[in-house]
Amino acid sequence: MTNKLYYGDNLKVLREHIKDESVDLIYLDPPFNSKRDYNLLFKTPKAKNKKQEETGDAYADAQITAFEDTWHWGQQAEDEFKEILKSGNTDVAELMQALRAFLKENDMMAYLTMMCNRLLELHRVLKPTGSLYLHCDPTASHYLKIVLDGVFGKQRFRTEISWRRSSAHNDARQGRAQYGNVRDVVLFYSKTETWTWNWLYTLYDSAYIERNYRHTEENMGRIYRLDNLTAAKPGGDVSYEFMGTRPYKGRYWAYSRDNMQKFYDEGRLHTEKVIVQVKGGAHVNRANIATLKGDVDREKAAIGLFITLTEPSKPMTAEAAAAGHYESPHHGGFPRIQILTIEGLLSGKERPSFSDLSRGEQTFKKARREEKTSDQTKLF
Repeated sequence: MTNKLYYGDNLKVLREHIKDESVDLIYLDPPFNSKRDYNLLFKTPKAKNKKQEETGDAYADAQITAFEDTWHWGQQAEDEFKEILKSGNTDVAELMQALRAFLKENDMMAYLTMMCNRLLELHRVLKPTGSLYLHCDPTASHYLKIVLDGVFGKQRFRTEISWRRSSAHNDARQGRAQYGNVRDVVLFYSKTETWTWNWLYTLYDSAYIERNYRHTEENMGRIYRLDNLTAAKPGGDVSYEFMGTRPYKGRYWAYSRDNMQKFYDEGRLHTEKVIVQVKGGAHVNRANIATLKGDVDREKAAIGLFITLTEPSKPMTAEAAAAGHYESPHHGGFPRIQILTIEGLLSGKERPSFSDLSRGEQTFKKARREEKTSDQTKLF
């Protein structure tokens, strides 16, 4: 079946002309209750008036009604409903009987019966790798999804696409006292779990590029963005140690081990080592800061964080300031040695300063909040 256009009732065409599992892709946009007549234009050999008879131009434009988009429950709906019950698909038969019991014999039920019969045939002609897209509006989309679940199986539902067909409006002039109707619905189903899928790409919005891709690659002139390397969900080989570290519990690497090594070899990974020292005693002094400075130099780290229970002395802050700043290639300068207190960190008044792309969400694991009890003593 190639390059053929059929005229007539699609149910009859499907049953008489379309073979099983012969169609790759189905898109349908069935109207519903628009109260319109869809007409077919053609030429008629009958003279329409006396002038045509005199001139010999016997052909004139004419039209017939192809179908009326006004659904009513009648004999045709009753006959098609009986066909559904005898189709052999017990799930669909039970579903349609339940819908009829709920909706009764009205316009919506007549429409759903017509659609169900045709969807059963469309499912039959669809290839195992095929997909179906049904375009509708919110008038019947919720009922059509239930019918599609019955025909294809609820596990074959892929997604519901919202198509915004107009900008915001509220139809106030028409007396619509609710939100404007600005979208249509496209329901996407596949026949099996292995359907054909071809990716389509569009250009980024210019504002998005300016906001996120703020760096330019040397010599190449290509723009790029920086981001952290962890992900919330696993997907393949993403739980491993890389450069001596692992993501904390509940996080995973965003890339496989091979890809991470490839990025590192290509110089595409930007890493900064941060050394953290914690002193819980009351006796801290300038020598502790000098020791941290030596550790940062020896380990070739970017920054050293000194966390203390007590307030730092003036000699300690002077020693930290003398260490100068670390200049990040992409995020500016940061104090090379930083002194932070436990009280300041817990209250949120103090925070380490370094180029953390995740803003602390991935770098530091969040502790569970403890509820205060009546016997809680003052910490400071």
